[in-house]
Amino acid sequence: DRVGRVKLMSFGAISTGIVAPVMVWLISESGGKVAEALFAQLCLTFFFSFYCGPFCAWLVERFPVNIRLTSVSLGFNIGICISSGFSPALATWLVTFSPPSPGFIFTAFAGLGLLGMFISTKVHTDGGIDEDDASVGKLTAVE
Repeated sequence: DRVGRVKLMSFGAISTGIVAPVMVWLISESGGKVAEALFAQLCLTFFFSFYCGPFCAWLVERFPVNIRLTSVSLGFNIGICISSGFSPALATWLVTFSPPSPGFIFTAFAGLGLLGMFISTKVHTDGGIDEDDASVGKLTAVE
């Protein structure tokens, strides 16, 4: 809360984009050493958590209350399906060039994440509550 979601997510995306290829190289060159692979995974997770931690709150703030559930659900799940669906095929293709080259998938997704973060606009400045909606905070009977 002190730093802000966008700054924290920007740091996470940039650091993940830089560190990921190095860590994937370390995993591919570890020669089966569990400690090196675990260290690389922990580093990736550490930097990636700066992006993922505030992501859900940031995403929810992008949509007005009346369409929030549908918009967040569709946007998030379609994005995850596309990225998760094509990443294994892309990694398999990239590894034919060089074993650590799939690490650049992280860099590409980090760049896309930064681009999306900066072209989106925040719909509400008050945390997403519609001040014009008289029913907010009131219990109403369903007819």
